[in-house]
Amino acid sequence: MNQHLPPSNIREIVWCPEANEQYFILRGKREPWIDGDLMDRGTVLVEVAADIEGLCKVIAINLEAGSSRDATNDITSVVINRWAEDGKLLTQKQREFVASMKGEAFANAFRLEDVA
Repeated sequence: MNQHLPPSNIREIVWCPEANEQYFILRGKREPWIDGDLMDRGTVLVEVAADIEGLCKVIAINLEAGSSRDATNDITSVVINRWAEDGKLLTQKQREFVASMKGEAFANAFRLEDVA
């Protein structure tokens, strides 16, 4: 028996830093401002999906580790993928948002709402 291998009943626990993160949203292009308070991941996903207007950045803060990161791409990717899975009809502003985050080819896969 190899003494350098761990016993078979020991499992590795995968640490997920996102579980301990809090988020806040920066809005405004010229002079960014903080929109709201610190939020959990679920709340920030709902907020971004509901109002993408003027979104500048989403910042994730891990208070336990004392670190922060730009989570804009992570959060917007989840929002856009949910829109795609749900077959959401986009407004022109939402389509422009998708194009700015993922490119024109990805945005062309969405249908626009009929404007009457």
